[in-house]
Amino acid sequence: MSAPVILPVEDFPIGSPGEIELLQMLQSSPLIQVRRSPTFTHGSCYWGVVNVCKMYGGSMIQGWQITRVPTLYIEATHHAIWRSPSGELVDYSKPVPGTVDLQGFTTFSICPPINIDLNWPVLIENKHVLLSDDPRVDQALTQYRLNNRASASVRDEAKKLYWQWSIDDGWIPGKRPNRRFREANDQAIQTYDSLHDLRAQLLRDHFQG
Repeated sequence: MSAPVILPVEDFPIGSPGEIELLQMLQSSPLIQVRRSPTFTHGSCYWGVVNVCKMYGGSMIQGWQITRVPTLYIEATHHAIWRSPSGELVDYSKPVPGTVDLQGFTTFSICPPINIDLNWPVLIENKHVLLSDDPRVDQALTQYRLNNRASASVRDEAKKLYWQWSIDDGWIPGKRPNRRFREANDQAIQTYDSLHDLRAQLLRDHFQG
């Protein structure tokens, strides 16, 4: 697999172009800023918030974390933050890789909660609003979506093969991979490589030129 290519990311500034289109797409609440106290690894928000609730009470709030790759696209990532017993909202997750201001505030849109099975990788597809007419941006986001779906297929096939998974230990193999598992895994690798090849081009031409 290709080495990951990280594009520069910023927390989406409320009131910026693309916000109305984004909220219409998400059908969620107006954007707010949530204080960030980076503690959990990025991508482990659900498990982290569950643990905080066990220790300190409060509740999980689900929604969308909104970021922007300047001039290229806006990205909405399904996310979980903590609401304290007093009602304060805090984001304990480390920000998206590439984020310029690591402390700062998370731009967030609250949405109705959905059922999430924390025994398996959570692969809710990110949403995007294009800000650039460079065709490689749309191509990269298409490869992201294909990769996410292939990864979901790997997960679903692994369940059938009695594999196990945890946020701390990753995959524990069960039965030997079958054809469907191998095909999905090959697709995940192929789309991952294509995605990061395109990101490398965008990084070079839009941020390093």
